[in-house]
Amino acid sequence: VVDPKFYRSMSREQKTQLIADLKLNPDLPTVLVLFGGFPPTALCMELLKKLGMRSSFKSPGIPEQILDACCLRSPVNVILVCGKNNDLYNKATAEKKRQMQEHSVGNLAADQYYMANTFVEGYSERVPELMKVCEVVIGKPGPGVVS
Repeated sequence: VVDPKFYRSMSREQKTQLIADLKLNPDLPTVLVLFGGFPPTALCMELLKKLGMRSSFKSPGIPEQILDACCLRSPVNVILVCGKNNDLYNKATAEKKRQMQEHSVGNLAADQYYMANTFVEGYSERVPELMKVCEVVIGKPGPGVVS
């Protein structure tokens, strides 16, 4: 049985407000990275980098239209839910802060500022709402994600 919160609808205005509250770009599609209670730190940090620097993403055998449709080559917002993995949360928030500081003083080029449109969340009771503002979910197939 899936929690009824996953079935509740969200208005366009509510989605727009949540994206604004998360300080994400309302003009970009949003990707949710969600691996359950203890997501793998190294994998999630690598995903953040690849999603942030995806404009040069190429994959042999996959048509360009599919890469574009899956948000694999255009700028995206990223929401990372760290669950109870405090190491991942600390690393991701520290990297975002470092990049913001480096970029603000001109020591980090825009194309290297891959966490500009990233929101990092620890353990969260609002996964249903976060899922509703996303076009793509990357994660393991748990009951909440699959529903």
